[in-house]
Amino acid sequence: MQNGYLPISIKYTQRSKYYDAFESYYREGDDGEAMTRLVIDYERMELEKRLALLGPAPCQEDEWHGPRL
Repeated sequence: MQNGYLPISIKYTQRSKYYDAFESYYREGDDGEAMTRLVIDYERMELEKRLALLGPAPCQEDEWHGPRL
């Protein structure tokens, strides 16, 4: 949240993935890829939830004829 990320909630049913990611980092000394991937997946789900609340986009990018930013 400090860097603009949304809060995530690790689901109870997914806790084994969370524990496995911690274990692979602390016990096996990996580069944190498993935990990074887990956080990315949860962050993506949170973003998709918020986008769904906004509803469909008014137009597709290829239909936009305004200025490109």
